[in-house]
Amino acid sequence: MRRLRHDTGTAIILITHDLGVVAEMADDVAVMYGGQIVERAPVRDLFARPEHPYTVGLLGSIPRLDVKRDRLPSIEGRVPDMSRPIEGCRFAARCPFVEPACRASVPALVEVAPGHFSRCRRAPLSQVLP
Repeated sequence: MRRLRHDTGTAIILITHDLGVVAEMADDVAVMYGGQIVERAPVRDLFARPEHPYTVGLLGSIPRLDVKRDRLPSIEGRVPDMSRPIEGCRFAARCPFVEPACRASVPALVEVAPGHFSRCRRAPLSQVLP
């Protein structure tokens, strides 16, 4: 794929749940939840400093060779029913940082660092993560 991209001078859009492929192949990444972009950043920035709770959960569920676990962490709760309208943040029902404003209206996708965007009222998450 890299050679094809180089030879043709075009971009490639990958849609995947495989974060290993994202880390290896992407320059920029958009993380979606419930059909909406919740975070967008250069791939290195996203892996180093995720700024949306869903992204934090995704990255936390990646198996690591240097950490022995009986079970991989998962994101608590259920995926939203997209056949029904959702008020507020689509991740609010599963978010460990939820506050009343999150359920009231959809947060804007805001730039939290140069070229790094998050759809979370609590971003930058460095203020709320241990």
